[in-house]
Amino acid sequence: MRNKMITVSICASLLISSSYAVSLKDSVEMAINNNPDIIAEKKNQEAYRKYVDERKGKYLPTLDLESYFKKGTKKRPNSKDEDSGYNAAIVLKQLIYDGGLTPSEIDETKYQDLANKHRSFHSIENTVLETIKTYTNLVQVDEKLALSSSFIKTNEENLVTAKEKEEISGEVLETYQVSSKLNFAIDKYIEEQDDKETGVANYVRYVGSQPDGSTCRPTIDKLKVPSTLKETIEVAVSKNYRILEQIERIKLQREKIAQNDASFLPNLNLELKASIDKGIELEDDRVNDRYARLNLNWNLFNGNRDKIKTERE
Repeated sequence: MRNKMITVSICASLLISSSYAVSLKDSVEMAINNNPDIIAEKKNQEAYRKYVDERKGKYLPTLDLESYFKKGTKKRPNSKDEDSGYNAAIVLKQLIYDGGLTPSEIDETKYQDLANKHRSFHSIENTVLETIKTYTNLVQVDEKLALSSSFIKTNEENLVTAKEKEEISGEVLETYQVSSKLNFAIDKYIEEQDDKETGVANYVRYVGSQPDGSTCRPTIDKLKVPSTLKETIEVAVSKNYRILEQIERIKLQREKIAQNDASFLPNLNLELKASIDKGIELEDDRVNDRYARLNLNWNLFNGNRDKIKTERE
């Protein structure tokens, strides 16, 4: 009875799985769209692009509103006067030259963004690789299940033949041997079903959904595989994300040197200001201050700190 139930369940599962199938390509596409680690890396890439835009903002002018309000009294020997008023000023500043610091910071952020992108792609690539391993493991388990199913069916037929011989000759040894093989095949099938459940759980972990139907054995496009070791190394140097990340980090380090060198050069900016004063410094309402100013700041000596930082970088 137990053997018949196992056989029926095997046939039912094979009929269901043959109606539709999931391919490796579909699994990878679903993982790229649904895997939380991959989604997080995509969001991380979007966030890093904002750092570049933030640094570019230093090219644009800044506009500040400065104001304060005062209320109080002034005490004199024979009188007490009210002392209140306000002051408001609007200040516009525009960077003209900072020794090349801002362009270098922008380039540094661009290289940082590229390095992070390559790191992110490497992480995504690893997740996709684990998805592929999970899928191929499912393929192997499905093929083992099919093989065990065939083995069970063969031994069931052999058991029927062995029992017929037993009725004729009275020899029971062959019946015991075939029955033992059948029980071993059934136990093996149950063990492989457990492996299939583990494989499906791993598949859901990476892909985000159950594998629909049966799996398909993937094929290898040998044209995509380099034919020589030299060609393999050339492809790795030009496309490996870890190598590309380190190249961008070398460029990034050069920009840090350029930024420290900018400390030896002057800073130049334009400042425009207009302010209104009432009762703070002037008695009447009026425009207290209005000017355009060109500010130059050039550090000549600071204890060799800039030189030491440049040598460190």
